[in-house]
Amino acid sequence: MSVDPASAMRPLPHPRAVLVDPRRIWVTPECDAPRAGAPTLGEKAASIDLHLDIEWIPATQYGWARFLHGRTPTWYAQISIDLRTVNNLAAVTLYQWVPWDAIRPAAAES
Repeated sequence: MSVDPASAMRPLPHPRAVLVDPRRIWVTPECDAPRAGAPTLGEKAASIDLHLDIEWIPATQYGWARFLHGRTPTWYAQISIDLRTVNNLAAVTLYQWVPWDAIRPAAAES
């Protein structure tokens, strides 16, 4: 596959295993949403676990894209991560763009 070296989009020839810092994936709300009452234990258990207490979690990278922040071009990695609910009864694969320094190569398996 030939990609123009000036292209802002750079797909990887094959997806690769990476580790991602989960604290760098999410933009958290500035305040809690208004509610009639406190969240129930069931709501908490059925919520997706974002793993914010873990430094690096496994992900798969598919490519790169260059975004312009003000006057500085910055590379972002296109990744997917598999997440489960707190009670492990449901799972979802999420796709996201993260800054270049929010990922690192996964350790090579021996």
